[in-house]
Amino acid sequence: MEFDRSMEYKDHLYETYNRLYGNYDDSEYSTSQRIINAIILFFLSVVLLNMLIALMGDSYGKVQETRVLTDSQTRLDMILESTILMRLFEKRDSNVKKQYIMYCEPKGEEEEVAGDSNQWEGGVNVLKKLLRQSDQKMSVMSSDMKELEQRFNMKVAGIEKKMEANYQDIMSAIKSLKEKKNN
Repeated sequence: MEFDRSMEYKDHLYETYNRLYGNYDDSEYSTSQRIINAIILFFLSVVLLNMLIALMGDSYGKVQETRVLTDSQTRLDMILESTILMRLFEKRDSNVKKQYIMYCEPKGEEEEVAGDSNQWEGGVNVLKKLLRQSDQKMSVMSSDMKELEQRFNMKVAGIEKKMEANYQDIMSAIKSLKEKKNN
């Protein structure tokens, strides 16, 4: 379609929307319906772009989770390949002992490497870290609550003993007053 100078600015904008979202017949729409349609399409674009960004961020987070493992596997493959190539081009000597490649993995889920703390962690890793921290805080709070409950029970038991002693004193005083009154 050629540029038509007789069209108004709003018609050019709406033609852009038509080209972006497909050419459909909107001749039956009123001006207010066209405006509402344009607003809805704009917000739909924003929502879809946000969803795309979130999906890409989660994908990046998953890649970052397996980064160390993937790097280690790639290095091991390169070492194995270089070892095989070296054996092909080396002369065989009967005095050469067998050599082995050893690979050690750290025990545990987390690997804290110095200097890596400022890297982007990803949404999943942040949630995992927050859940671990909240679990630790909850366990500390639980032990604190048990300690407080024990101290509270000890104080209540002490108060009950004092109340029982006071009750016995009052009952004996009442008994002695009754005896004095009867005499």
